[in-house]
Amino acid sequence: MGWSSHQQLVVAYLATALALSQGIAGPQNVRVLNATSNSVTISWSSVSFPPGFTLDSYPVTAQPIFSYSTNVEPYGGTASSQKNSFMLLGLTAATRYNISIWGETADKNYTEKSFVEAWTLIGDLTAPPRPETKEVTEDGKRLIKVKIIPPENFGGPISRYQIVVLESDSVMAFDPSRLKDYNKANEEGTTYYIAGERAPSDIDSFFIVGDGISNPLLPENQKFDILIGVISMLNGETKAVYSAPLSAHVLHGNVVDLEEPMAQSMRRRDAVLVFMLSVAIGILGFLLVASFILYIILRRQYSQKRRSDELILKIHDHDNDNTYFGNGHLHLEEGADLNGFYNKLCDLYWQIPRPQLHISETMLGQGTYGPVRVGKVLRNGKEIAAQIQRCGAHFALSDRDRRVLLSDLEAMVRIGAHPNIVEFIGGCEEGDALWMATEHPNNPLRGILLSSRQTQEDNRVCSIPDYRLMEMAISLADGLKHLAHRGVTHGHLSTRSVMVVLPDMVPKISNFCIARYTPLGKRLDYTRWTAPEAMRRRVTHKGDVWSFGVLLWELFTLGGTPFVDIKLNDVQTKLSRGHRLSQPRGVDTSLFQLMLHCWEMDPDERPTFEDLARDLRNVASEDPLRLPKQTKYIYDKFDPLADEL
Repeated sequence: MGWSSHQQLVVAYLATALALSQGIAGPQNVRVLNATSNSVTISWSSVSFPPGFTLDSYPVTAQPIFSYSTNVEPYGGTASSQKNSFMLLGLTAATRYNISIWGETADKNYTEKSFVEAWTLIGDLTAPPRPETKEVTEDGKRLIKVKIIPPENFGGPISRYQIVVLESDSVMAFDPSRLKDYNKANEEGTTYYIAGERAPSDIDSFFIVGDGISNPLLPENQKFDILIGVISMLNGETKAVYSAPLSAHVLHGNVVDLEEPMAQSMRRRDAVLVFMLSVAIGILGFLLVASFILYIILRRQYSQKRRSDELILKIHDHDNDNTYFGNGHLHLEEGADLNGFYNKLCDLYWQIPRPQLHISETMLGQGTYGPVRVGKVLRNGKEIAAQIQRCGAHFALSDRDRRVLLSDLEAMVRIGAHPNIVEFIGGCEEGDALWMATEHPNNPLRGILLSSRQTQEDNRVCSIPDYRLMEMAISLADGLKHLAHRGVTHGHLSTRSVMVVLPDMVPKISNFCIARYTPLGKRLDYTRWTAPEAMRRRVTHKGDVWSFGVLLWELFTLGGTPFVDIKLNDVQTKLSRGHRLSQPRGVDTSLFQLMLHCWEMDPDERPTFEDLARDLRNVASEDPLRLPKQTKYIYDKFDPLADEL
């Protein structure tokens, strides 16, 4: 006699219940694929549940076993059932973790747990304090007694200390990668050398510089600075960090001097500018003739045009029909009446009377369409600081350039007004020129942050209150949410791209569409801020989310340069291997987790700007930012040339 369907179900249920009671094997072949200072990537083989149960997800936890860092917290995350690998982000550097993973159904049935142990790499190390030094003369020898002060919350194992002697008056920059003992340094002509090393257990006594035995005698007529280096070694990895020098030397890999590199850069740019102007003057006559010929050709080309009423795209109807919009760019089909469309656009923004537009001779840089100058616009009796970009008359532009111009103008109109986005004020046609004015409070956020690096009376390391920095982060998220809702992708987010209205510290997003320009004599590169997929020309709002996470890191490090110790060409490779920016000092875990979510490799797993604006407001109520109160604070490194080629 055959089994009834009811009997079959009962048997299947009993078999499943028995299997669950005996335990289902967890994920097999769990192994570590990669580790960085703040992440571990693991892989595993899939698990299978009995019939009637469907795998829903893989919960993953990481419990710290041992750490050389402080404030270590356990980790919890969830991997998709469709995946066989997972990156645990937000881990603590130089920490050994016990990682657990198991399968789970929607009905909360579990497999057994599988385990693997992993170390994170050494992270950003805390520079040691400057040593205590005392200069004496004994037996006719000039000596410097050095007392090493161990760093607090170092971030890795302290394997040994180095005592470095630096000639104070030397113009040679200090580069730790060139450190040698005295004899080799003398052969290579470097003006700094390793005088000796000490074990961590042997720092209670003074180290003597200039004894003529373990290190050379010191000449009488030379000034010296003593630096302390800390060497950290863990699992085959070695890192070093050095105390800050007293002089204005560039300290490669620790402190960057702002004066000399920028001065040299300006001299180089001046030379380039002179050359460019000379060439421009030489070809000016040719350009004038070419412009006239181009004007005649274009007038003939568009002599037969459809009426503007036949435009397929209607202004401001994009909410109902997105056919012609993609990531903020306008698309007009071949043969569209560009003149008619331009005229319709002109009706949607302010046509500035020429007497109300003041254009100075001060050049900011080169925009998409022409030079950009400092200016002012008089509106309703008030002067508005503006950047003024000059564009040739629209009818004289090439077909491609006209379409780009129309796209940018339409995007600026579509964006409208927002308190955290620079405003497109309007345009002014004058002869063969179109002047386009955009709000320009000339206070870059990067400069504001670097200027705030001042120890206050209460030993706070920043002149801007913590709550104000959080307000700026929320305001920028609001502005970017508005851009995303209006279909505009920024593409070049960084603190360079944000202006600040003083004294209220209101941030305004700039450097997009018509507001974008390149400073004179510079070639900018945003690789350190760019999402991996954007490097492959996949530009989306989720790429802006990645860049916003880096901008937040800049904000909370008071203008630090992201990935400053990594060569530009190596940044994207490091990112693909799981390397991420470290947790800024003073930023708690909840706030840093928001930043880490911005740096998910899969763009679909990143939050939206709407999510970020909401979540930043939520964590702000918990005071997630508490910058240290500390004297002799070593700020995160800033390289003024890091985003220039």
